[in-house]
Amino acid sequence: MIWSYRCVALLLISSALILTSCEDEVTEPEETEEEYEFTIVEGNFVDPSLIHNPITGELFLYYLPGIIGSNPAGCPDSDGDGDDDYPCTKYIRSAVTALSNDSMYVINGDRVEKEISSGTFSDPDIITDGTGTYFLYVSEGQSVRVYTTDELGGTFVEQGLASNGQGGVPSGIHFGENEFGLFVTTGGGISKGISSDGISFSNFTEITIHDGSDEREYADPSIIPW
Repeated sequence: MIWSYRCVALLLISSALILTSCEDEVTEPEETEEEYEFTIVEGNFVDPSLIHNPITGELFLYYLPGIIGSNPAGCPDSDGDGDDDYPCTKYIRSAVTALSNDSMYVINGDRVEKEISSGTFSDPDIITDGTGTYFLYVSEGQSVRVYTTDELGGTFVEQGLASNGQGGVPSGIHFGENEFGLFVTTGGGISKGISSDGISFSNFTEITIHDGSDEREYADPSIIPW
């Protein structure tokens, strides 16, 4: 009933008010019309990765555009035969919060483009070294390609493979000066590589997540500082 919800609200606000005519007062619900501002964005979006710009307070969201009816990581099936039609150009795009109270995302163009003739291109992950360089890791099957920029809204420059067959679907982290980690999905679990520059990773070793008492599969890691 309406009065019971009102009593709960009063209890949460102040226990001294719980005896205020809760038993007898019954009110009819008031219909109110609320106004909302929203942004309509054309397209589909998968594999998001978020980063905060501490200078402007903005949030940047990096994503892979979706493909209706096809695997978004591959090429579109334009002829409807069930197979991806290679080659095609894949994009990583970004959105940014508007500097306003509604914090609506506004599409902000392409950050990376890559022509592929086979395989996949997906799962972007964005990190920073804290000194103005941003690293974007993108999965290519069981490998990871790395891009860098000094401007979140700018074009990223390809730097090579951070993982060359050691695993895909990356999650990167900056531990400290000249110390980076890259967590990737392998056929058997999650592995971690180390790097001094955030670009060239080595010594990939499998991460032990549980005691091995039962069989489990792990994929798609996400690592954050704590």
